[in-house]
This record gives sequence, C-alpha cells and structure tokens, in this order.
Amino acid sequence: MYDTQGSLEELELFTDAVERWDMKAMELLPQYMKICYMALLNTNGLIGYEILKEQAYDITGHQKKTWVQLCKAYLTEAKWFHQGYMPTSEEYLENAMYSVGAHMALLFAYFLTANTITKEALECIERFPDLIYCPAIMFRFANDLGIITDEQKNSSIQIYMKELSISDEAAREHIRQLFTEIWKKMNKATQAPHQFSKPFINVATNLCRQAQSILMFNDGNLDLDNLMSSVFEPIPLD
Repeated sequence: MYDTQGSLEELELFTDAVERWDMKAMELLPQYMKICYMALLNTNGLIGYEILKEQAYDITGHQKKTWVQLCKAYLTEAKWFHQGYMPTSEEYLENAMYSVGAHMALLFAYFLTANTITKEALECIERFPDLIYCPAIMFRFANDLGIITDEQKNSSIQIYMKELSISDEAAREHIRQLFTEIWKKMNKATQAPHQFSKPFINVATNLCRQAQSILMFNDGNLDLDNLMSSVFEPIPLD
C-alpha cells in the first residue's frame, strides 16, 4: 500500500488514522484502506486481549507506538520516492530501523516469549539496543542486496554508490563488510547482561541468521539442498 498503491494524500490519512488508533478514524479512509485499518486494529486488539487476560498487562500503548513508528517510516520512504529525494546514508538507516519491521517482530516476540512482561523490558526494546538494532539493519541490508525494483530506488546500494563515489559491486561489497561488523555487535549484545529470556534472545539471533541466509542466497552462495537437509534430516551422532 505504501510502496505503490496509495497516493501521498491517502497515505498521510492512513498514518494519521494509525496515530488516532480509533475505529472512527476509518471513516475518512478510502475503501481499500478501511479493510487494512480494521484488520490492523482487530488483530492487535485480539493480541492485547490475550496478553491482558494471561498476564494482566495492558500492551495497547506499546502496540500503538510501534505501529505508528512503522507507518511513519513507510510514509517517509514514500515521500522520498515521490519527491525524487535521495537521503544520506545516515537518514536512510535511521528510518530503515523502523521501516524494515524487525523492531515490531521482536516486540511481539517478547510478548509471546516472556513469562512475565515488564515495563523495564519493553522500554529497553523501544530504546533500540544492539539486540534490536542489529537484526533490523541486517535485514534492511539483506533486502537491499536483492533485486531492486523501480519502487525501491532509495536503497543503501544507490546511496553508498553516490556518497562514496563507487560502483554498484563496490557498494555491495561495502555492505557485505558491514555485515561482519554488525555480527560482532550482535554477538556481544547476546552475551551482555540483560533481562530477556533465552527464547527471546534466540528469536533476535535467528533474525540475523535469516538475514545472513538472504545475503548468501543473493550472492549465489547458498546451497538450498544442504539447507533443506540440515532442517529436515536427522544429523548423525557418530
């Protein structure tokens, strides 16, 4: 919807409606957006209900905040595209932390893995520590290294090509090198003292692994037969 379907005016209306987080806001939306908006509120309402019932914790404020962050990031990218603006790498990555959606995935992963949800843990996630930042940026880079369509001209590849005055392949190699540095940060973050459960740490780490797999697939270095066998076939112990 944000990439190709909606006009800027419609996207601003939708983003404003998400900020209002109220079914009445749906009245101003086009029909195709009403369906999406109702699904968004209903799905989050059901999740919030289950968490409130099981843990007596109201997560509504956190749900709303992360959806607003995501939609505002989408809207920023839509404006860049429609205005023909190429952001700096700093602007791009600051927005990409949210637009790639990893922070939302990890927030909901916390809801589903925490034995006891705490305000302190939620505030920590929202501060974007390396445990959240690294999977987000790795996913953005992995996505950018895939096939770039006309709707995705503002990718890290094009931005680094312009900023560093380098070729497409050199920009891709630069990003591959950044992966190594991000992995170092992620490994350090998983070993540092924190208040999260092992299942949550595993989810965050596995997001990085998925991004690495996407990177390897785009480079032609991922053997899908070996990958499938490692998942579905037993590993000999002798």
